[in-house]
Amino acid sequence: MVNLNKLTVPYLNQLAKELSITFKSASKKPDKNKTILNAGIPDKKLEDLCKKYLDQHQASKGKSRVTKKKPTKQNIISIDLINLLEKQVKFIMSKNDIIEVQLAKGRSTKFTGGG
Repeated sequence: MVNLNKLTVPYLNQLAKELSITFKSASKKPDKNKTILNAGIPDKKLEDLCKKYLDQHQASKGKSRVTKKKPTKQNIISIDLINLLEKQVKFIMSKNDIIEVQLAKGRSTKFTGGG
């Protein structure tokens, strides 16, 4: 008797598709196992297919799935806020330079023009 419990649901679905077995839309894993086992498939063929999909499952475990993340609305807002802050800092720095020049001019006139 073949043990289908080791297979995940997607692999059970592939196995059933290869054997032309259909499931009810709401069927759970135990129901799928029973349906496959009660379909009258010869044990040798079922064992071979089970081994095939179990090997695929084991091979896929080691692979990491890398998915590109789309920029979320929050990320876009954060980038906009950073740009705004940079502009504000530049503006403040330019005002700071003007104030320092004015203060320096004010100090120099006190020392030189005081009669």
